[in-house]
Amino acid sequence: LLSAGVQRRAGMCGRFGCTRLAALLATISASLACYPDGHFDHVKRVLHLDDLNSFVRSKTGSGVALFVRWIGSESSECCKRQASAWTQVTRAYRDNPLIAFGDINLEDPSELDGSSFTVRYFTNETSIKGVQCPRSTKGAFCEEMAELELLRHCVE
Repeated sequence: LLSAGVQRRAGMCGRFGCTRLAALLATISASLACYPDGHFDHVKRVLHLDDLNSFVRSKTGSGVALFVRWIGSESSECCKRQASAWTQVTRAYRDNPLIAFGDINLEDPSELDGSSFTVRYFTNETSIKGVQCPRSTKGAFCEEMAELELLRHCVE
């Protein structure tokens, strides 16, 4: 974001004033982010499939249910649309010792098994590949997981 001084000199402030404009732009930017500030304080950033396999084994081996959001790109519209619901759910369960969350951003399509977005869960009863959260609608899975209640249903 441009500083208020740069905005003022460029004539970008308009009737709102530069400070208000900067605050508005920061709010919009944060609301459109796939990963809001502090997200990885309670969600593990998974860097690649080997990292995921290790994380799954670690959590499920100790009886923890693990939910991982798979995205093809953090700049994708799908990721941005469902970010609010994902953030609310991960924050709601962050103190539950029996549930953990991860995010894996796989921009290499060969690692996505044909899906650019999914939420999978892993327990000591699933394989290392986990299971996609059950579908509740006939709409796109990305749209479904943007609905807080549908995503919450997956976790509960």
